[in-house]
Amino acid sequence: MSTRELALRTLHLKLCPSPASFSQRREVLRTISTYGEVTMFRSLKYHPICPISDAFMVIFATPAAAQELLNASPVIYRVVSSDPRTQTTASKHTEFEQIFTINASSSSFNHKKFLGSRFTNPLHGPFFPVHTSKSFIGSALSRHISKDSIRAAGLLDWESDRGRGILRIRSKENIETPGIMARDIFAVQESENKK
Repeated sequence: MSTRELALRTLHLKLCPSPASFSQRREVLRTISTYGEVTMFRSLKYHPICPISDAFMVIFATPAAAQELLNASPVIYRVVSSDPRTQTTASKHTEFEQIFTINASSSSFNHKKFLGSRFTNPLHGPFFPVHTSKSFIGSALSRHISKDSIRAAGLLDWESDRGRGILRIRSKENIETPGIMARDIFAVQESENKK
């Protein structure tokens, strides 16, 4: 599925008045589900960058369902609920009605940028390698492997890049990797052989 097709199925919903309870937010989902299958329904109230209390983002299963809601917008529905402030008895129920309006518009949400950003989506990369002193395996092994050993750098490194660039992310210092160490050893041996 491409992000272009995902954009056709994504809508931005603005509600008036803002839903205050879980049951009111659930009613929004129930109302828009009449236009087609909803694959994702998210309140933008807790968005990490720009929270909006009365807005939702919805992704439909098909672009046709999203277009159907766009054509029907604005959608007006009523929520009838009991008044929580009054004590209800078997004979008396105090009910009040609230009218909500859903304004649907096409979304300018950038799905590709959202998935690739570590600020908005911490579960999807880019992942940075963990330094051997901070990784669980590396720190556990460092207690049993001599730091003077030529094999220490290779044995303590459990990252896929074999230690290249781990410290360069956080600082400009070079790191001693097995390749660099071997090159230095061969350079010393060659200089001794020339003498």
